[in-house]
Amino acid sequence: MRMSYADLSSPGTFRSNNSYTIKYGKTNPYYYKGKVAVLVNCITISAAEVLTLAIKNAPDAVVIGEPTAGALAIVAYQPLLGGASTRITGAGVYLNDGSCTYPDGIPLDFTVHQTPEDVKAGRDTQLEFAKRLLSK
Repeated sequence: MRMSYADLSSPGTFRSNNSYTIKYGKTNPYYYKGKVAVLVNCITISAAEVLTLAIKNAPDAVVIGEPTAGALAIVAYQPLLGGASTRITGAGVYLNDGSCTYPDGIPLDFTVHQTPEDVKAGRDTQLEFAKRLLSK
């Protein structure tokens, strides 16, 4: 994946950061041959998203859950009036296909939502879905 940064001398302009490119995957005859599921949700952020991308690249790996935060770079928290706050990032992270991870997050293979009713009943629908999928 590639990153960009905000050019402070030209507001609204983002430049490619060629010195910060993360490469993952290589030819390895001893890679894990089993199925892998990564469970994510809206609080999956930053380094956890980078790790998810690396695992997603493996054969028989799937990403299951809800959209991630999409903030794989430096995030600044800006306080607002009344005690509220917002997040701002001055960087972009781009996948090999050219798509940006912000604001949509990591591409999911299967979207599975956890509802408040599921939580109250003690059910983890994402984990249950992953177990069914991996047992096939």
